Amino acid sequence: MEVSFNYLRHGGKYILFGCCPPTHQATINPFAVYDKELTVIGVKINPFSFPKALGLLSAMGSRYLNYENLGVKTYALSEYKSALEALKNGSISKAIFKI
Repeated sequence: MEVSFNYLRHGGKYILFGCCPPTHQATINPFAVYDKELTVIGVKINPFSFPKALGLLSAMGSRYLNYENLGVKTYALSEYKSALEALKNGSISKAIFKI
């Protein structure tokens, strides 16, 4: 962690996934955090949460996860100009390209 922290650029985010032993210690330079305006985020990962998340997605179904309701539209890669225009004029919020 200490070594990789030095590679962050201005405005960078350091995301620490998972867990280490409770006795582990790491040192970072608080001036580097201030000077580079860095963000440090800890994320707790549970390997058993993925099946539960899939179940929730399935239960929500198209009522909540409908692309059209979310402002998402799928385009062929050759339709990129139309996609950019739709994004520019605000008729969609995200464009997805399929090959």
